[in-house]
Formats: sequence, structure tokens, C-alpha cells
Amino acid sequence: MKRGKLEPIDVEILRLLYRNPDLTYADMAKKIRTSSVTVYNRLKKLKEHGVYRKTVVISPTVFAKKVKAFVFVSTRPGKEKVIADVISKNPCVLRVKGITGDFDLVVELVADNVDELQRIVMENIRSLGGVVRTNTVIELFSSKDEVSYIPPS
Repeated sequence: MKRGKLEPIDVEILRLLYRNPDLTYADMAKKIRTSSVTVYNRLKKLKEHGVYRKTVVISPTVFAKKVKAFVFVSTRPGKEKVIADVISKNPCVLRVKGITGDFDLVVELVADNVDELQRIVMENIRSLGGVVRTNTVIELFSSKDEVSYIPPS
């Protein structure tokens, strides 16, 4: 694998895995006409290079987390990373990303209800030294919720 370039067989393996993560090495090998050892070795190399990682996505609603929100955070200059690291430690926080524009961070989080959301924002985000302001928006619905990208074939 060349830096920044995937070979066609690697793309095919990733595409199969993306469409059906339950496929076995043998199933993938059969579909792309190679051996399961080749599939295993290719995936191992891709994983080592950080191209992909296996993960489990669990719906927060299973644990009564009915509210999903995005909190946009503006910080004092130079405090973005420190504040992001502190916010990341909250178990209700799903993602913290540094962004451009009027805010420095966007925090995706889940809560049992609006009262818990308010508590998290007020006590765990706004109260941090270096936080200048926040803007919270609640997700009403989701039309698409992908965590990965694979180009169309």
C-alpha cells in the first residue's frame, strides 16, 4: 500500500466490509476471487496503517438517552485543545471536534432529557475556564448517520 493510495483490491475489501461488516474472510475472498489469507493480510495491513478500525455502534436510546444535541463552544485563544480534552471525559459526550468559523469546537452529546442536557452544558461545559460562549442545538431527526466514507463503485 502506497501512502495515500489504496490498491483496487483493498478498496473492494473495504467496500464489502462497509456494506456488510459480518462477512467472513472466506465470504469476502469468494466475492472478489482471492484467498481468505489474502483478505486477512490486506485487512491487517490496512488496520495497521490506520485506514480502518472495527467498532460497534450502539444506539444511545437503549440506555434511555433520548436527547441528542450539538454544543458549539467558543474558547479563549489557545485553550481549544485543553477544553476539548476536558469535555471529552464526560461519558455523555460522543464526539468533540475542532472547527472553523464563529466557534472553536462542536460537541455531540446525548442526555436522558432536556434537564440533563442543561445540567451538562451549564456544569460541564460553560463552567470551564476558557469557555467564552456556547450555542446548543437539539437534533430533531436524522436522515443519514454515517460514520465512514467509501466512494461509490
